[in-house]
Amino acid sequence: MPAFTLTEFRQVVEKCFQGEAGPLDGTALDASFSDLGFDSLMVYEITVRIQDEYPVEITDDELDELRTPGAFIAFVDARLSVSG
Repeated sequence: MPAFTLTEFRQVVEKCFQGEAGPLDGTALDASFSDLGFDSLMVYEITVRIQDEYPVEITDDELDELRTPGAFIAFVDARLSVSG
């Protein structure tokens, strides 16, 4: 399975929010989702879309720990590496 990177994450976000990924670039990886303007419902929607498009499961407890795009991307990439 190919790596899950910022590019794939942006694509998922754009699908969720009709082409608007907000300020998601390399400098945003360590910013909290809330600082980037994402509320918990938006992060949940991103999570559901990723689970629909990739062979990865993310529990609610795991999601609670993923507070930045960088942490989210690293988590999904690690899960895909194990399952791939």
